[in-house]
Amino acid sequence: MFEKIKKYGVMLALTLTIPTLGMQPVWGATTSVENVSASSSDTSWLDPFLSESVDDSILLWLSALYMKDTSTEVDKVNAGDQIPILTCDVSEASDGNVLAYFQGSVDTEKSNLILAWMNLARYEACIKGYPDPRDTSKNLSSSDYVPLSWDGALEDVARLRAAESCLLMYHDRPSVEGEGADQKAFSTVNYTDYAGECLTWSTAKGLKGGIYAWYNEKEDYLATYTGGSPSGEKIGHYAMLIDPSYTQVGVAGFFQEVEDCSDNEGKEEFYATAAEFGKQASGDTTKNSFKGTCIQTLEISKQDTQVEFLGPSTLAVGESGQTTCRYSYYNDSRSYNVRRFLSPYTTSYWSSNPSVVSVDQEGKLVGLSNGMARIYVNAGGISSCISVTVGTGVSSVSQTSTSISTSTSTTAIATAIAKAKATKITKLKVKKVTQHSVKISFKKKKGYTYQVKVYKGKKRITTKNSKNTCIKIKKLKAASEYKIKVRTVKVINGKKVYGKWKTIKVTTKK
Repeated sequence: MFEKIKKYGVMLALTLTIPTLGMQPVWGATTSVENVSASSSDTSWLDPFLSESVDDSILLWLSALYMKDTSTEVDKVNAGDQIPILTCDVSEASDGNVLAYFQGSVDTEKSNLILAWMNLARYEACIKGYPDPRDTSKNLSSSDYVPLSWDGALEDVARLRAAESCLLMYHDRPSVEGEGADQKAFSTVNYTDYAGECLTWSTAKGLKGGIYAWYNEKEDYLATYTGGSPSGEKIGHYAMLIDPSYTQVGVAGFFQEVEDCSDNEGKEEFYATAAEFGKQASGDTTKNSFKGTCIQTLEISKQDTQVEFLGPSTLAVGESGQTTCRYSYYNDSRSYNVRRFLSPYTTSYWSSNPSVVSVDQEGKLVGLSNGMARIYVNAGGISSCISVTVGTGVSSVSQTSTSISTSTSTTAIATAIAKAKATKITKLKVKKVTQHSVKISFKKKKGYTYQVKVYKGKKRITTKNSKNTCIKIKKLKAASEYKIKVRTVKVINGKKVYGKWKTIKVTTKK
């Protein structure tokens, strides 16, 4: 251990020379360390520890001395030799959604190591006086340092969000959009009050890479607020990482293989990291030690989900064949690849011509006489079908599964839904502003109605649904800035389909 410390130019005397923060040592722990004469302005000793290549055993040694981690490791899954099915935040899907089984692998690390990676970044920002994320006109100081503590409830959120974000690669949730969708995207999951979220995606496994991806926004963050030349990359993850307002955190990773899909042949490894930040403790200090292969239950939107029904296209009389079905999810506004799931629902099958082809409730087919039949499947309220031809002397292709052949009406509906979801509000502008009202207008979209949401800061003030393209928003506060979001709404096949948001900012008069 001493040789590893020496390798980074830090001797065992580090235990006596790390500067203290007020009455507490560096990490906010209760262990006693003598105050020494090391100048708090000399921060060069810290730099080697902030490198992604630093040996984790050194960080664990350091955290054991200077960081108070009160979490308790617990295997919340107890899967044994079985592949566990992990629950999500709902036991039943809400209207417009289905539950789906998403197979992948949960990843985690020791909580003290995760906290060491994150708290080092927070400590550096404080002792080096970086701009304060709460008010960037001011700088952080050593007295602002607040170490993150592990929160088991937030970890549960992170585990679910890491899996969900494998679908959308964004902060939205994959369940149906609609009234309250903004709240659902950042809602209370498992009754845990959380305030912020960081996500990252990679083809390389490991939580450390995700956390350092957020940390590596530091240079752009500093350039943005200190008169430098930022590259234009995102800086919000780093800002959240060092924000003293957040005191609790839970982190998890989810790994999957993306199978052969529409825009990528073969398999692609895909890894998502999620960190959920809270401003008050939930009281759950457990650290889930489970990692490995699992089936994660997710709630996903029906309108983004199809049933892939695979089976033989031909059978000989007297020959049997097997069908399979699974969910296929693709959201054209966010997803980069098709994702495939197993269905947790009881699957039902039927034949349009049972005297030609019979099908049992296990999806097994039997060719009975010459002719053609459509075989239908329904899983969770989503249906699909394949065509099977039976003939004497027909060569069997039952070993070669063929993709689902959807009906024209299904294809038309899918096309209409995709078009509606891609529709954008255009020519959005402010027509009139008073002390307590704002009037906006935008170009009419034939066949659509409109939804308007008004925000003051992060709080949603009101939601309006209208057929008009000139809308007045009342009961606003004087001299206040508001964000107004507008999107299209269209009912297709009995369901509301929402277009993309268009946003405009306005300040009311004094």
